[in-house]
Amino acid sequence: MKFRYIIFLFLLSSQSLVAQNGKSLVELGNSRYQAGDFHGAIDAYNEAVEINPANSLAYNNRGIVKARMGNDEGAIEDFSLAIEFAPDYFPAYINRAGSKFNTEDYYGAIEDYTKAIEINPNFAPAWYGRAIAHIKIVYRVGACADLRKAFELGYEEAQELLDEYCR
Repeated sequence: MKFRYIIFLFLLSSQSLVAQNGKSLVELGNSRYQAGDFHGAIDAYNEAVEINPANSLAYNNRGIVKARMGNDEGAIEDFSLAIEFAPDYFPAYINRAGSKFNTEDYYGAIEDYTKAIEINPNFAPAWYGRAIAHIKIVYRVGACADLRKAFELGYEEAQELLDEYCR
C-alpha cells in the first residue's frame, strides 16, 4: 500500500507587528500566501524579520512557503531559526519534521515529532507523523505504538495503517 505523507503546516497570524495598510507584515505575508503569491509572501516575511530578527512566526511562515515551493532545505533552515528564537514553538517542530521527512531524513523527523509530542502530547497528527517515519525506517513496534496513540486521540486516518502494519 502506498500512503501519502501529509505535511501539517501551521500558518498563524501575528499578534501585532509593524503595520502596513492596516495589516502587519506577517499578516500581509499570510494573505499573499493564501492568494497563491508565494514570492510576495516571502518578501513580506523577509521584511518582518528585517525589522525583528527574532520573529519566530515570520520564520515559521516563510518556511511554510518555501516548503510549498518545493524548497524543503530552505524551509528546514527557517523552521530551525523559529525554534532557535522560541525553543518551545510547537508549530515549527511539526513543520520542520514534515520537511525533514520530505528530504528522507526520517531520524530527524522522528526527533522533531518527539519534541512536538513532549510539548503537546494530545496533538494526534504528531503521533501519526512519527509513526509514518518509523514505518520508513522499518521500526514496526514504534510505528504501531504511535498509530495506536494517534487513533486513541481521534486521528481516524491511523486506522488503515494500524490494520495494515499492526495486526
